[in-house]
Amino acid sequence: MRIEVRRDLQEKRIKDSSETQRDQLFTLSATEPRSHDTNNELSGDHDSTNTHHRESHQGSSSLSPFDCLMQSLAPTNTMVHDARAARDLRTAEELLTKEIDADRNNHYSYDNRSAVRAQLFEWDNALQDALISIAIQPSLKGYISKGIALCGKQQLWDAMEAFDLALLFSNHNQMTIEILLIKAIALFNSSRYDEAIRRVQDLAAARQSSETLQCSFVNSYLRVQRAIIVFKDGHYSEAADQLTASITTIADLFLCTTPKPRLGGPGLNGFTDVFTVLFGWDLDSLWQTANQRRCEALLRADRVIEAAGSHQYMMRMMGEAAKPSYLEWSAGEWSWSI
Repeated sequence: MRIEVRRDLQEKRIKDSSETQRDQLFTLSATEPRSHDTNNELSGDHDSTNTHHRESHQGSSSLSPFDCLMQSLAPTNTMVHDARAARDLRTAEELLTKEIDADRNNHYSYDNRSAVRAQLFEWDNALQDALISIAIQPSLKGYISKGIALCGKQQLWDAMEAFDLALLFSNHNQMTIEILLIKAIALFNSSRYDEAIRRVQDLAAARQSSETLQCSFVNSYLRVQRAIIVFKDGHYSEAADQLTASITTIADLFLCTTPKPRLGGPGLNGFTDVFTVLFGWDLDSLWQTANQRRCEALLRADRVIEAAGSHQYMMRMMGEAAKPSYLEWSAGEWSWSI
Protein backbone atom coordinates (compact mmCIF):
# COMPACT_ATOMS: atom_id res chain seq x y z
CA MET A 1 0.00 0.00 0.00
CA ARG A 2 2.83 2.42 0.79
CA ILE A 3 4.41 1.71 -2.59
CA GLU A 4 1.10 2.32 -4.42
CA VAL A 5 0.46 5.61 -2.60
CA ARG A 6 4.00 6.83 -3.29
CA ARG A 7 3.67 5.93 -6.93
CA ASP A 8 0.30 7.70 -7.26
CA LEU A 9 1.86 10.87 -5.82
CA GLN A 10 4.85 10.66 -8.17
CA GLU A 11 2.70 10.11 -11.25
CA LYS A 12 0.28 12.90 -10.28
CA ARG A 13 3.19 15.32 -9.92
CA ILE A 14 4.59 14.41 -13.34
CA LYS A 15 1.21 14.47 -15.04
CA ASP A 16 0.36 17.87 -13.54
CA SER A 17 3.70 19.36 -14.59
CA SER A 18 3.36 17.97 -18.11
CA GLU A 19 -0.28 18.96 -18.70
CA THR A 20 0.36 22.57 -19.73
CA GLN A 21 3.12 21.60 -22.17
CA ARG A 22 0.97 18.88 -23.63
CA ASP A 23 -1.99 21.21 -24.25
CA GLN A 24 0.31 23.61 -26.06
CA LEU A 25 1.65 20.91 -28.33
CA PHE A 26 -1.59 19.42 -29.60
CA THR A 27 -5.36 19.66 -29.29
CA LEU A 28 -7.05 16.66 -27.72
CA SER A 29 -9.74 14.86 -29.64
CA ALA A 30 -13.21 14.47 -28.20
CA THR A 31 -12.14 11.15 -26.72
CA GLU A 32 -10.53 11.58 -23.32
CA PRO A 33 -7.06 10.08 -22.74
CA ARG A 34 -7.14 6.63 -21.22
CA SER A 35 -6.93 6.61 -17.45
CA HIS A 36 -4.11 4.85 -15.67
CA ASP A 37 -4.88 2.36 -12.92
CA THR A 38 -1.97 1.68 -10.61
CA ASN A 39 -2.85 -1.84 -9.57
CA ASN A 40 -3.69 -2.94 -13.11
CA GLU A 41 -0.46 -1.49 -14.52
CA LEU A 42 1.71 -3.28 -11.99
CA SER A 43 -0.03 -6.60 -12.50
CA GLY A 44 -0.07 -6.30 -16.29
CA ASP A 45 -3.89 -6.83 -16.30
CA HIS A 46 -5.21 -3.92 -18.38
CA ASP A 47 -8.71 -2.89 -19.38
CA SER A 48 -7.26 -0.52 -21.97
CA THR A 49 -8.84 -0.56 -25.39
CA ASN A 50 -5.41 -0.61 -26.98
CA THR A 51 -5.20 -4.09 -28.45
CA HIS A 52 -1.42 -4.25 -28.67
CA HIS A 53 -0.99 -3.31 -25.02
CA ARG A 54 -3.49 -5.94 -23.90
CA GLU A 55 -2.06 -8.69 -26.09
CA SER A 56 1.49 -7.97 -25.02
CA HIS A 57 0.74 -9.53 -21.63
CA GLN A 58 -1.09 -12.62 -22.84
CA GLY A 59 0.94 -15.68 -22.07
CA SER A 60 3.65 -13.58 -20.45
CA SER A 61 4.28 -16.28 -17.87
CA SER A 62 5.71 -18.47 -20.64
CA LEU A 63 8.03 -15.74 -21.93
CA SER A 64 11.42 -14.73 -20.66
CA PRO A 65 11.57 -11.34 -18.89
CA PHE A 66 13.44 -9.88 -21.88
CA ASP A 67 10.74 -11.12 -24.27
CA CYS A 68 8.12 -9.41 -22.11
CA LEU A 69 10.12 -6.19 -22.09
CA MET A 70 10.60 -6.45 -25.85
CA GLN A 71 6.83 -6.71 -26.32
CA SER A 72 6.48 -3.44 -24.44
CA LEU A 73 9.20 -1.69 -26.45
CA ALA A 74 8.85 -2.93 -30.02
CA PRO A 75 6.95 -0.79 -32.54
CA THR A 76 3.68 -2.35 -33.73
CA ASN A 77 3.95 -0.86 -37.23
CA THR A 78 5.92 -3.28 -39.40
CA MET A 79 7.04 -0.47 -41.72
CA VAL A 80 8.54 1.37 -38.75
CA HIS A 81 10.20 -1.84 -37.59
CA ASP A 82 11.68 -2.47 -41.05
CA ALA A 83 12.95 1.11 -41.37
CA ARG A 84 14.66 0.91 -38.01
CA ALA A 85 16.14 -2.49 -38.82
CA ALA A 86 17.61 -0.94 -41.98
CA ARG A 87 18.89 1.98 -39.85
CA ASP A 88 16.78 4.38 -41.91
CA LEU A 89 15.87 6.47 -38.90
CA ARG A 90 14.51 9.44 -40.83
CA THR A 91 11.97 7.23 -42.59
CA ALA A 92 11.01 5.67 -39.27
CA GLU A 93 10.54 9.14 -37.79
CA GLU A 94 8.33 10.21 -40.71
CA LEU A 95 6.16 7.09 -40.41
CA LEU A 96 5.71 7.64 -36.68
CA THR A 97 4.83 11.28 -37.26
CA LYS A 98 2.05 10.13 -39.61
CA GLU A 99 0.82 7.77 -36.89
CA ILE A 100 0.74 10.66 -34.42
CA ASP A 101 -1.10 12.92 -36.86
CA ALA A 102 -3.73 10.19 -37.24
CA ASP A 103 -4.11 9.59 -33.49
CA ARG A 104 -2.65 12.09 -31.06
CA ASN A 105 -3.72 10.03 -28.06
CA ASN A 106 -1.60 7.00 -29.00
CA HIS A 107 1.22 7.08 -26.47
CA TYR A 108 3.02 4.18 -28.18
CA SER A 109 3.71 6.30 -31.25
CA TYR A 110 5.25 9.03 -29.10
CA ASP A 111 7.32 6.42 -27.24
CA ASN A 112 8.69 5.00 -30.46
CA ARG A 113 9.39 8.37 -32.03
CA SER A 114 11.22 9.40 -28.86
CA ALA A 115 13.49 6.34 -29.19
CA VAL A 116 14.17 7.12 -32.86
CA ARG A 117 14.95 10.76 -32.14
CA ALA A 118 17.29 9.75 -29.33
CA GLN A 119 19.24 7.61 -31.78
CA LEU A 120 19.44 10.70 -34.00
CA PHE A 121 20.80 12.62 -30.96
CA GLU A 122 17.84 14.99 -31.11
CA TRP A 123 17.52 15.05 -27.35
CA ASP A 124 15.07 17.94 -26.95
CA ASN A 125 12.61 16.40 -29.40
CA ALA A 126 13.09 12.95 -27.85
CA LEU A 127 12.31 14.33 -24.40
CA GLN A 128 9.28 16.22 -25.66
CA ASP A 129 7.82 13.02 -27.14
CA ALA A 130 8.51 11.09 -23.95
CA LEU A 131 6.76 13.73 -21.82
CA ILE A 132 3.72 13.75 -24.09
CA SER A 133 3.56 9.94 -23.92
CA ILE A 134 3.64 9.99 -20.11
CA ALA A 135 1.00 12.73 -20.00
CA ILE A 136 -1.31 10.58 -22.13
CA GLN A 137 -0.63 7.42 -20.17
CA PRO A 138 2.33 6.62 -17.89
CA SER A 139 4.08 3.47 -19.10
CA LEU A 140 7.29 1.48 -18.92
CA LYS A 141 8.59 2.71 -22.26
CA GLY A 142 7.50 6.27 -21.58
CA TYR A 143 9.72 6.53 -18.52
CA ILE A 144 12.58 4.65 -20.19
CA SER A 145 12.40 7.03 -23.15
CA LYS A 146 12.36 9.99 -20.78
CA GLY A 147 15.43 8.67 -18.94
CA ILE A 148 17.38 8.11 -22.15
CA ALA A 149 16.55 11.60 -23.44
CA LEU A 150 17.49 13.26 -20.14
CA CYS A 151 20.82 11.40 -20.13
CA GLY A 152 21.46 12.74 -23.60
CA LYS A 153 20.80 16.24 -22.29
CA GLN A 154 23.20 15.58 -19.37
CA GLN A 155 20.36 15.98 -16.85
CA LEU A 156 21.48 12.87 -15.03
CA TRP A 157 19.68 13.34 -11.72
CA ASP A 158 16.32 13.70 -13.45
CA ALA A 159 17.19 10.79 -15.74
CA MET A 160 17.86 8.48 -12.79
CA GLU A 161 14.48 9.42 -11.32
CA ALA A 162 12.77 8.54 -14.62
CA PHE A 163 14.45 5.12 -14.70
CA ASP A 164 13.46 4.54 -11.08
CA LEU A 165 9.84 5.23 -11.98
CA ALA A 166 10.14 2.78 -14.89
CA LEU A 167 10.88 0.07 -12.34
CA LEU A 168 7.35 0.46 -11.00
CA PHE A 169 5.97 -0.82 -14.30
CA SER A 170 7.86 -4.12 -14.48
CA ASN A 171 5.47 -7.08 -14.44
CA HIS A 172 8.30 -9.46 -13.51
CA ASN A 173 10.65 -9.06 -10.58
CA GLN A 174 13.40 -10.22 -12.94
CA MET A 175 12.72 -7.32 -15.31
CA THR A 176 14.53 -5.12 -12.82
CA ILE A 177 17.86 -6.19 -14.30
CA GLU A 178 16.88 -5.16 -17.82
CA ILE A 179 15.90 -1.69 -16.67
CA LEU A 180 19.06 -1.30 -14.61
CA LEU A 181 21.15 -2.32 -17.63
CA ILE A 182 19.29 0.20 -19.80
CA LYS A 183 20.03 2.79 -17.13
CA ALA A 184 23.76 1.98 -17.27
CA ILE A 185 23.86 2.13 -21.08
CA ALA A 186 22.16 5.53 -21.05
CA LEU A 187 24.84 6.74 -18.63
CA PHE A 188 27.53 5.41 -20.97
CA ASN A 189 25.98 7.30 -23.87
CA SER A 190 26.17 10.49 -21.80
CA SER A 191 29.97 9.98 -21.64
CA ARG A 192 29.96 8.53 -18.11
CA TYR A 193 31.96 5.59 -19.39
CA ASP A 194 33.67 4.34 -16.25
CA GLU A 195 30.62 4.81 -14.06
CA ALA A 196 28.41 2.90 -16.50
CA ILE A 197 30.81 -0.05 -16.75
CA ARG A 198 31.20 -0.11 -12.97
CA ARG A 199 27.43 -0.25 -12.53
CA VAL A 200 27.18 -3.24 -14.88
CA GLN A 201 29.99 -5.04 -13.05
CA ASP A 202 28.39 -4.37 -9.66
CA LEU A 203 25.07 -5.62 -10.99
CA ALA A 204 26.69 -8.83 -12.22
CA ALA A 205 28.27 -9.39 -8.80
CA ALA A 206 24.90 -8.97 -7.10
CA ARG A 207 22.80 -11.16 -9.38
CA GLN A 208 22.33 -14.89 -9.94
CA SER A 209 24.34 -16.83 -12.53
CA SER A 210 21.59 -16.76 -15.20
CA GLU A 211 21.62 -12.96 -15.16
CA THR A 212 25.41 -12.68 -14.93
CA LEU A 213 25.55 -13.78 -18.59
CA GLN A 214 23.39 -10.84 -19.59
CA CYS A 215 25.52 -8.44 -17.56
CA SER A 216 28.66 -9.89 -19.16
CA PHE A 217 27.23 -9.27 -22.61
CA VAL A 218 26.48 -5.61 -21.89
CA ASN A 219 29.83 -5.18 -20.14
CA SER A 220 31.69 -6.58 -23.17
CA TYR A 221 29.76 -4.39 -25.62
CA LEU A 222 30.40 -1.25 -23.59
CA ARG A 223 34.09 -2.09 -23.25
CA VAL A 224 34.43 -2.47 -27.01
CA GLN A 225 32.72 0.87 -27.53
CA ARG A 226 34.99 2.45 -24.91
CA ALA A 227 38.06 1.07 -26.69
CA ILE A 228 36.83 2.47 -30.00
CA ILE A 229 36.48 5.90 -28.38
CA VAL A 230 40.06 5.59 -27.06
CA PHE A 231 41.18 4.60 -30.58
CA LYS A 232 39.50 7.66 -32.12
CA ASP A 233 41.29 9.81 -29.55
CA GLY A 234 44.60 8.54 -30.94
CA HIS A 235 45.61 6.29 -28.03
CA TYR A 236 46.24 3.27 -30.23
CA SER A 237 48.23 1.03 -27.93
CA GLU A 238 45.76 1.50 -25.08
CA ALA A 239 42.85 0.79 -27.42
CA ALA A 240 44.53 -2.38 -28.68
CA ASP A 241 45.00 -3.67 -25.14
CA GLN A 242 41.39 -2.93 -24.23
CA LEU A 243 40.10 -4.69 -27.32
CA THR A 244 42.34 -7.71 -26.72
CA ALA A 245 40.87 -8.03 -23.21
CA SER A 246 37.32 -7.99 -24.64
CA ILE A 247 37.61 -10.19 -27.73
CA THR A 248 37.95 -13.54 -25.97
CA THR A 249 34.88 -12.80 -23.85
CA ILE A 250 32.92 -11.72 -26.93
CA ALA A 251 33.84 -14.94 -28.74
CA ASP A 252 32.71 -17.02 -25.75
CA LEU A 253 29.43 -15.12 -25.36
CA PHE A 254 28.55 -15.16 -29.03
CA LEU A 255 29.77 -18.71 -29.74
CA CYS A 256 31.31 -17.10 -32.76
CA THR A 257 32.27 -19.09 -35.85
CA THR A 258 31.35 -16.27 -38.23
CA PRO A 259 31.30 -12.49 -37.89
CA LYS A 260 27.58 -12.80 -37.13
CA PRO A 261 27.13 -14.08 -33.56
CA ARG A 262 24.46 -16.57 -32.63
CA LEU A 263 22.44 -14.58 -30.14
CA GLY A 264 19.59 -16.95 -29.37
CA GLY A 265 21.38 -19.16 -26.88
CA PRO A 266 20.37 -19.84 -23.30
CA GLY A 267 20.25 -16.72 -21.17
CA LEU A 268 20.18 -14.33 -24.16
CA ASN A 269 16.79 -15.25 -25.61
CA GLY A 270 15.04 -12.01 -26.56
CA PHE A 271 17.68 -10.05 -24.69
CA THR A 272 19.68 -8.39 -27.44
CA ASP A 273 16.68 -7.03 -29.35
CA VAL A 274 15.94 -4.64 -26.50
CA PHE A 275 19.21 -2.76 -27.05
CA THR A 276 18.82 -2.70 -30.82
CA VAL A 277 15.38 -1.07 -30.44
CA LEU A 278 16.40 1.45 -27.78
CA PHE A 279 19.98 2.30 -28.72
CA GLY A 280 20.47 1.08 -32.29
CA TRP A 281 23.22 -1.35 -31.28
CA ASP A 282 24.81 -3.13 -34.25
CA LEU A 283 25.16 -6.52 -32.61
CA ASP A 284 25.68 -8.58 -35.76
CA SER A 285 29.02 -6.97 -36.52
CA LEU A 286 30.35 -6.53 -32.98
CA TRP A 287 32.85 -9.40 -33.12
CA GLN A 288 34.18 -8.37 -36.52
CA THR A 289 34.33 -4.69 -35.58
CA ALA A 290 36.29 -5.45 -32.42
CA ASN A 291 38.82 -7.58 -34.30
CA GLN A 292 39.27 -5.12 -37.14
CA ARG A 293 39.76 -2.24 -34.75
CA ARG A 294 42.31 -4.25 -32.80
CA CYS A 295 44.32 -4.87 -36.00
CA GLU A 296 44.15 -1.19 -36.87
CA ALA A 297 45.16 -0.13 -33.38
CA LEU A 298 48.12 -2.53 -33.26
CA LEU A 299 49.36 -1.34 -36.64
CA ARG A 300 49.11 2.31 -35.68
CA ALA A 301 50.92 1.55 -32.44
CA ASP A 302 53.75 -0.09 -34.47
CA ARG A 303 53.01 -3.47 -32.87
CA VAL A 304 53.17 -5.18 -36.25
CA ILE A 305 53.89 -8.74 -35.08
CA GLU A 306 50.87 -8.63 -32.75
CA ALA A 307 48.78 -7.18 -35.57
CA ALA A 308 49.73 -10.11 -37.80
CA GLY A 309 48.70 -12.52 -35.05
CA SER A 310 45.40 -10.72 -34.62
CA HIS A 311 44.79 -10.94 -38.36
CA GLN A 312 45.49 -14.67 -38.37
CA TYR A 313 43.16 -15.22 -35.42
CA MET A 314 40.31 -13.46 -37.18
CA MET A 315 40.84 -15.38 -40.42
CA ARG A 316 40.83 -18.64 -38.50
CA MET A 317 37.62 -17.85 -36.61
CA MET A 318 35.43 -16.44 -39.37
CA GLY A 319 33.37 -18.36 -41.88
CA GLU A 320 34.35 -18.79 -45.52
CA ALA A 321 31.52 -16.60 -46.81
CA ALA A 322 32.79 -13.59 -44.87
CA LYS A 323 36.46 -13.90 -45.77
CA PRO A 324 36.45 -12.08 -49.17
CA SER A 325 35.14 -8.80 -47.69
CA TYR A 326 37.55 -9.07 -44.77
CA LEU A 327 40.50 -9.74 -47.07
CA GLU A 328 39.58 -6.64 -49.08
CA TRP A 329 39.56 -4.61 -45.86
CA SER A 330 42.82 -6.09 -44.59
CA ALA A 331 44.61 -5.49 -47.91
CA GLY A 332 43.87 -1.79 -47.61
CA GLU A 333 44.84 -1.71 -43.96
CA TRP A 334 48.15 -3.49 -44.43
CA SER A 335 49.01 -1.31 -47.44
CA TRP A 336 48.53 1.71 -45.16
CA SER A 337 51.13 0.34 -42.74
CA ILE A 338 53.80 -0.30 -45.34
